[in-house]
Parts: sequence; structure tokens; C-alpha cells
Amino acid sequence: MTRNRQTYWIDEQRQIAALASPLRQEIVDVVTATGPCSIARMAAALGRPPDRLYFHIRRLEAVGLLTQNGTVGNGRTAAALYDVPGRPLRIRYDRRDKSRTRAIGAVHDGVLRLARRDLKRAMASARSVVNGPLRDTWGGRSRGWMTSTQIRRLNRLIEQMINLVRSGDARKGAKPVAFTFVLAPPRQRPAKPKSIGVKK
Repeated sequence: MTRNRQTYWIDEQRQIAALASPLRQEIVDVVTATGPCSIARMAAALGRPPDRLYFHIRRLEAVGLLTQNGTVGNGRTAAALYDVPGRPLRIRYDRRDKSRTRAIGAVHDGVLRLARRDLKRAMASARSVVNGPLRDTWGGRSRGWMTSTQIRRLNRLIEQMINLVRSGDARKGAKPVAFTFVLAPPRQRPAKPKSIGVKK
């Protein structure tokens, strides 16, 4: 089954709002990574019963973030295949639109909840690798000052990491991973001027 390889820009407010649900984000992630798949395959990849997904799949379909793309099986065993409208999916940011800014904030709240959950589960698992060149479990935060040239380079590196994660597929020897990032300028409080005492 062919995957749509053209970038799809998420522009509509209702599409952004639909992605505030972490489970819907996971559904979109699985379909993006695996290609057109049935609800049963999505459920297996997520470790959830299929009946937990129907409502969320219908919601994603209603806003155009999932589309039916053929069927698998025949007769009574035929099942619809779902795909995303493009790869990658990208939310178009617009700081002038306050309602969109709030909706995007809700999406990222969901992203961070998923990251926190994934990290906690991985840390509790004996199968996770926490040291060495094959490390697959870690998190952190770095803060510094960067020039425009450095920010441009950082964005290229982030794109490369995203593409590397997305380029894999489920095959023998491959394990699922989730890569989460936030790049944002932290609030910087203006330095208080030092008071200079005047001698009398």
C-alpha cells in the first residue's frame, strides 16, 4: 500500500483541537509510521482494545486527519484501512491568532504527557537501555544562548533526528521509540540595576 509522502499542513482550528487528545496523537503517530492500517493493527501497536479507538478514529476522520484508504480481507472479514493525509503532518503556527495559540498549547500539553508516561514506563522496564551508545531511554534539558546561525543549525539537526525516527519501520531487530522535543526561548527576567550608595 502506497504511503502519502507529501507534507500535510494542519491549518484548521478543529484539526488542532482534535489533536489535544494524547490517544489521538498516538493513533496518528502509529498510522504515520506504519502506513495504511486497520483498526485492529492500530490497537495492537498501541496495546489497547479496538473498541477504545473507534470514537477517536471517527473524530480524526471527521476533521480530515485520517482518511479511509481501501480495505484488507474479504467478505465479513473485510476491514477498512486508514491513512493520514500526508507525511509529515505539520501544524502551522500563527502567534497572531490567540485561539490557535491556545489550541496548539493544548496539543503540546498532550505531547508532554505522552513523553512523561513513556519515560516512566521505560525507566520501570528491564528492557530499556539507559547507558552507552545504544541508549534508548533518557531525557533532559539544556539552556544556553545561540546566534541565528546556531539556531538554523539546531533546527536542521532536529529535522534530521525526526526524519531518522520516522524512517524506520516495524521489522525484526527494530524496536519502537518515541522522540519528543520542545524548543522555546525561556523567560528571561531583566536584571535589576545595582543600587549605588551615595556617600555623604
